[in-house]
Amino acid sequence: MEVSIHWDLKRSLGGVVRFPRVFTNVEPDPIKLQLTGTVLAYPDSARPVSIRPYRFELSRSSRKDIDSLTFTLTNHSRQDLAIKLISARPEEYELILPDSAHALSSSTGYVKLKPEFVDSEFQTSLTLLISDQGNTHLTIPVRRKFYTVKEK
Repeated sequence: MEVSIHWDLKRSLGGVVRFPRVFTNVEPDPIKLQLTGTVLAYPDSARPVSIRPYRFELSRSSRKDIDSLTFTLTNHSRQDLAIKLISARPEEYELILPDSAHALSSSTGYVKLKPEFVDSEFQTSLTLLISDQGNTHLTIPVRRKFYTVKEK
């Protein structure tokens, strides 16, 4: 079974904890989960690896469509770190991810909207595992939004 949880943090900062329950037809009692995270005011200050942009906005308007983007992962530590996608592989877009981030340097990745989702709006996220001493998780929001531009 695959479970997707949308976690709206609103204006939270710092440590956050949520306790969702998953109901199934297999167990009489719900499965209780504990989700913990840290919300940063400035996501580009995340350590040991930061990402820019800190969210992936694939948008459409009458003036411009953004169907792909390049992102940069910066390793602020003095050791090479492995990068791995640990959330479900996205169905709406193709993700090209570097295998590692070399010490004190940057690596680039790429997100490209799949043709069958060009006319769809969506809001999701992806989570990366950064293999350091604490196995840091980095979650990046991904959104496809249509905007209307008012002509003057």
